[in-house]
Amino acid sequence: MLLLWSRAMVALASRQPSVRLPLWNIALVMLLVELGGMGITLWNAVYGFSPTYIMLILSGVISIGLTAGSLLVLWRGDVTTSATILSFAFYLAIMVAFFPFGVSKGSVIITALVIPLLITGLYSEKRRLVGMSLLIISSIILVFVCEQFGWFTAQNPPRSLVVNIYIICFVIGMVAWVMYCYVGELEASRRLMRAYQAQLETDVAVRTRELHRALAESQAARIRAEQADAAKTAFITATSHELRTPLHAIIAMTKYVRKDGPLNVIQQKHVERVLFNATVLLGLINDILDLSKIESGQMLLDMQPFDLAAVVDDVLADVAVLATQKQLQVRRTLPAPLPLVYGDASRIHQVLVNVASNAVKFTKEGFVEVAVSVRGPMLAIDVTDTGIGIPADEQKTIFFPFRQGQRSLDREYGGTGLGLAICKLLTEMHGGSIGVQSTVGQGSTFTILLPMDVR
Repeated sequence: MLLLWSRAMVALASRQPSVRLPLWNIALVMLLVELGGMGITLWNAVYGFSPTYIMLILSGVISIGLTAGSLLVLWRGDVTTSATILSFAFYLAIMVAFFPFGVSKGSVIITALVIPLLITGLYSEKRRLVGMSLLIISSIILVFVCEQFGWFTAQNPPRSLVVNIYIICFVIGMVAWVMYCYVGELEASRRLMRAYQAQLETDVAVRTRELHRALAESQAARIRAEQADAAKTAFITATSHELRTPLHAIIAMTKYVRKDGPLNVIQQKHVERVLFNATVLLGLINDILDLSKIESGQMLLDMQPFDLAAVVDDVLADVAVLATQKQLQVRRTLPAPLPLVYGDASRIHQVLVNVASNAVKFTKEGFVEVAVSVRGPMLAIDVTDTGIGIPADEQKTIFFPFRQGQRSLDREYGGTGLGLAICKLLTEMHGGSIGVQSTVGQGSTFTILLPMDVR
């Protein structure tokens, strides 16, 4: 009957993969042991019934009930609570059996208290293990105190040899069974860990190979990109030089044509048109060449202190002709004294010419002003116009290559969108910056910050 019952419980446990089967086995063995203990108690009671046997029988019934309750809790998936109930059931059965004989005559029974500690320690929580330890220790002390006062119903254990042999075999068997179940679970965990480690090593090896392959491809792509960039730079440089030579000749010969003799109106228009387009094309080639040099790191700056006022005057002189044709006021505001700027005067001149030319080009009426002021360790150059302005969403992109504000006006005003990009790069090479504030229909203010000569 007991065999059928244990098989049924194991079958029930096999239906619950989420709970630990070893704890089911321990609980089943404990149930069998408790039933066996109940049988021994009844067998001894036949030879001399006493209140001690009533206590043993009641404790056995309670222990069996608690063990069955732990199985029910374990069936629901709560392993720690089930282990705690199972440990307490064992504790109760052992203490009731141990209490009547005291510490001196029941020392063999005390050894069985290691079983609840094992179960609690292996399957429950630390705080419950501490609680069970304190409960067992306090119970032994209580039994010792009671023994000193003689509060026992029996002074000698009945059939001590049979009971002692049973308890010793029970303790050894239960410890072996608990450790067997736990070691089996530990071996399964180790096998799972080894399989996981092997899988992890395989995954790491695969990922490492993929990483090396991706790194090699990235390096190869970087080398190809560098080679392509170097080839592009070399091509642009060579092509620019080849184009600039005939353009310089065209510009020079066009100027000589006007000096060789009088031209009629149509001829004069043609010559001016040729000169204008050749100059624009030369400027475009120069911009492309400058941008290529800056991006490839081949642009060298002649850094030295220079007078910014002289550069500003030269810039205003360069844009004065176009400003006069459009009837625009051109003015400047310089502090006195004006500190020296540390940088490449020719490149700063290039930046200011680009910004001031744009200001004149995009302004139909009003003025263009260049104002210089000191802002901390920097000199600020504000180029202000009363032109068409720049929309807010385009102010962030006008400093990128080949970007222009208000695309619909490209045809009217011309340009490639390289000028401001070059201005930004040259300004940053000087340790400065360039920014813009603009309102559509009211004008724009470009601010260039350059470091002063503090040596």
